[in-house]
Amino acid sequence: MKKYAFIDYGLAFLLLCFLVISACVPITRKVGWETLPEFNVSEDQGWNALVDSILVNFDGFTISEKNAGYIKTTWKITDHCWAGTMFGGSVPCKKARASAKVISRTPFKVRIAVEVQKANPWTNFRSWTVVGNDVAMEKEIIDDLQMTLASLAEPPVTAQLSNPDYRKKEPATSVPGTSKIAGRRKTEKVASSQEVIAKEKLAVMDMKAKHGVKESLAEGLSVVVRDTIQGIGDYEVLSKDDVEVVAKRTAIRQSLGCDDTQCLIDIGRSLGSKFMVAGAISKFGDTYNISLRLIDTVGENAGVKDRVNIDCKCAEDELIEAARVAANQLLE
Repeated sequence: MKKYAFIDYGLAFLLLCFLVISACVPITRKVGWETLPEFNVSEDQGWNALVDSILVNFDGFTISEKNAGYIKTTWKITDHCWAGTMFGGSVPCKKARASAKVISRTPFKVRIAVEVQKANPWTNFRSWTVVGNDVAMEKEIIDDLQMTLASLAEPPVTAQLSNPDYRKKEPATSVPGTSKIAGRRKTEKVASSQEVIAKEKLAVMDMKAKHGVKESLAEGLSVVVRDTIQGIGDYEVLSKDDVEVVAKRTAIRQSLGCDDTQCLIDIGRSLGSKFMVAGAISKFGDTYNISLRLIDTVGENAGVKDRVNIDCKCAEDELIEAARVAANQLLE
């Protein structure tokens, strides 16, 4: 009996060793790809949105070839394991990287995968094994990308014609009139049914504070400009929150403080906005100067479409009306 008991203990020990080794040694698994539905956006819009969504989770790329339609990120360490004091204590033992392949450029369609690798403890965590996908990180990237592409996508003409909401919209019924703005008269527009159906998007950037003007004053006047343009009703004005949500993505956030025209055009395209309004307020002696630019971000004629400069030798509270005048003159 003792002989057989020794054999049973031996088998149990071997089984335990096998289970421990199996638990510690990573098992190789194939990386799968997730394919997104296609979106009716331009190639530039799709590519920029893809880059921005991936950079939410990763710091940079080892490959980013727009012409080839392929992206691969640098590795990101996602977990550490205890390797003992002899091997440096806590060491990286799990990492991930994202890859993307553009299947179709127009309409835009892409496949995404987040590969996961684990370090082998039996090699002092020096060798790595592919163990599949990071499903949670993939979902975060895909959800973010789909939300952005959906906001940029234009429905096909057939979809517009088949949608009863497009056919039911009527022209605005407001009666034409005039309103007095700082001594100038501006004729109000009656929107046609086509204007009601689709308005061009316009984003208003915060005004720059220059030459001794407080940031809080520039920020407050930016709200006045934004609200004034919204009230005119000719454009779909992106709110400050809309801009900031997209700006959280690294590629835009890095250049959000820029002031040159090309940089603003790039930001506008990333936002899916045809027009951008940017400006500054400065003070020379007792005189404030408010300058605004209307920038077209689309096509061969992209660039500054119009400019307005307003001088106001006035108190700060009178700048509110000056900002309204500047915004109205810019869009006349």
